[in-house]
Amino acid sequence: TMEMNVRYHDIKHMLDRVERLAKDGNGEIPDMSGLRRSVEELRPPVHTGNDVLDVLFRNMDDLCRRENIRLQYIAYDDCLGHFDGISLYFLFANAIDNAVDGARGVSDPDKRLIDISVRRFGDSAVIHIWNYFTGAVTVGEDGLPVSAGGSAGIHIQLHIVPPLNFACNVIF
Repeated sequence: TMEMNVRYHDIKHMLDRVERLAKDGNGEIPDMSGLRRSVEELRPPVHTGNDVLDVLFRNMDDLCRRENIRLQYIAYDDCLGHFDGISLYFLFANAIDNAVDGARGVSDPDKRLIDISVRRFGDSAVIHIWNYFTGAVTVGEDGLPVSAGGSAGIHIQLHIVPPLNFACNVIF
């Protein structure tokens, strides 16, 4: 329910704040790792209104948790109706995989996050995937960033997007 989602979100942020205060030396608190695990186990199911995104975000959230990366998302399905399920899955899966690769090298736990938003803008959908990154960005001959695994993920995204009359911008 919406109330459960709000309470989960609020408790999670309170735990983050208390742990940051203790880390900064602003007070002593008992070990809260058990409480944190309990809260994380209670996380509400993903419900974006799009079955493909629900499954993908849940699976990616589990992957990110194992990597100590926070995955945050807000999606409005009504602007993604023209995507077929397979294209939608691969577009987001590749983009999130690239973001995980970038966030993996960030040492600050508060910056190990991936933020995803999907919104309508006029007749278009705006998909924004953002993450922190440390280190140098290597750019290939095509102007796209190249990761340790190459730029195949971005190239796959660029092949998925044009048939849908979309544009893809990579900003770094």
